[in-house]
Amino acid sequence: MPSPPPTRAPTLLLASFAVTAVALACGGLAEVDERERLHTAERERMVADVRDALDEGRLLDAARVIGVERPWDEVTFGPLAEEVAARSDDPEVLQRLGEVDAVRLDEIRLARSYGPELAATRAAREGVTRAHGRVVIDGVLREYVQPPDEAAMVRAARDHLTRVLLCPPARESFALRPASLGADLEGLVDGAVEAGLPEELAVAEVVEAALGSLDPYTRAIWPASLVGWEEHHAGVSVGVGLALADADDGGVVVELPAVDGPGWRGGAHAGDGVLAVDGVSVAELPPPRAVAVAALLHGEPGTEVALDVFRDGAREQLSLLRAPVQESTVTGYRRTADGWELEAAAGVAVVGISAFRPHTDDELDALGIDAERVVIDLRGNSGGDVQAALDVADRFVSGGELVRLVGRAVPPPEPGPNGELPWNQAVPGHGLEGARVVVLVDGRTASAAEILAAALRDVAGARIVGEPTWGKLVSQSLRSDPIGVGWQVTTAHWTPVSGPVERVVPDELVPVSPAERAALDELRHRREWPTVHPDGTPVRYLGPAARADLPPITRDVQLEAALRIAAELP
Repeated sequence: MPSPPPTRAPTLLLASFAVTAVALACGGLAEVDERERLHTAERERMVADVRDALDEGRLLDAARVIGVERPWDEVTFGPLAEEVAARSDDPEVLQRLGEVDAVRLDEIRLARSYGPELAATRAAREGVTRAHGRVVIDGVLREYVQPPDEAAMVRAARDHLTRVLLCPPARESFALRPASLGADLEGLVDGAVEAGLPEELAVAEVVEAALGSLDPYTRAIWPASLVGWEEHHAGVSVGVGLALADADDGGVVVELPAVDGPGWRGGAHAGDGVLAVDGVSVAELPPPRAVAVAALLHGEPGTEVALDVFRDGAREQLSLLRAPVQESTVTGYRRTADGWELEAAAGVAVVGISAFRPHTDDELDALGIDAERVVIDLRGNSGGDVQAALDVADRFVSGGELVRLVGRAVPPPEPGPNGELPWNQAVPGHGLEGARVVVLVDGRTASAAEILAAALRDVAGARIVGEPTWGKLVSQSLRSDPIGVGWQVTTAHWTPVSGPVERVVPDELVPVSPAERAALDELRHRREWPTVHPDGTPVRYLGPAARADLPPITRDVQLEAALRIAAELP
């Protein structure tokens, strides 16, 4: 009998703008003209929005627009930022302009958390105990990528806790009184409780501040959020598979039922207004109500839930059966009535990956790609499970090292006890090995998605098109403890096999403006949106939308560049 194919030993980690008038083969001057029209109108419209906001004293609105547009056009929006900053000492305005320090930002957040958002703050920390805090801190100290500076963690927690105890809304809500703060994390919690802060809030504030001093990604997952967090990273949740959103009128609307999920099969439609769940009126739920509705829909597999919706002027009750619903992370080029159309051009398949979950490679396999040239669209992909990204890279590579990770908790890249290849080595024997690959990226492409892009360029000779990536060069591991708490801890720095980088820079740059990026997002989502409901009615589009007061974009210049390069690869 032939020997089985080698396998890979598992890793323990989860975890100012000028239009480039490139006349693409399928675009030409018409495409350049439509982009120029949009960019001109965008600049004029956004400047007008800022001016209107300034004239009316809406400095925060002006700062929001500038914060989006300034990275694209510093020449136009830089002076406007200076004008707004000169007229405001509001920390939130300065934050939007990137001109407020970390202490003031912390004070802004605390004023919200202990003011208008106090109910949500308490709900998020419900059930937190000292034992939870100890487990999280011990776990992070044990596995953090490098030994943490524990004294610095205590200083950061003390400084933050002092701001909490001096925060006017917190003082008013809990009648806080003076208290002495101890010399370690436990002592800080003691002092906060002595001052009158509820213990669950004291523990959470101290632990979160200590972890926040390490990096932006290491954090605690408290009991109230643990199940949802675990389901999110597993890519599987138990419920009815409805994407929900808070409506402008205070209600909750169904954005889209997961295709083939319980809600989809049970008659839920995009655009349905949610009125009640098992007799509980949405109007009685605390904000954010979409989150509260999602919690009510969650439950044990096989149990029924009654969902009252409002559609076409009438109330209707749906009886839905809860079941595991797998997050979809892989798409083809265009959704059809019975699956996916993959070819966007002759002989070139397009695959979109929105996130990396443990099942992403299986989703890719299920597409049944039969093409020698493949475009992988990673625009907007913020990452996810590193092992899943390596498994996807493995599909296109017959052998070799895929990535390098350094950290105290990273297993050495050595063969497994049964002859498995090291965890960061490609395993031969997949059908897409040898395919010509182009990877699409943008400034939102991060973490595991950057690992995939870099690995395919270094090992499979892929070309990268689009915009420089985010530059998140660290990887987190996901941990939980039986007492009911979890944590996300940075355990590794990663580098491509070709050497260290700050971010992944494309081989062909195709920059777009903020308004154009929004338009391209809409084009892509409309291609991927379901068109026909199981009951035969059209599916309403409720995905990302470009501004209606700007000229439309009909072509995806970044995708067209990727298709052109894919067709030209030898």
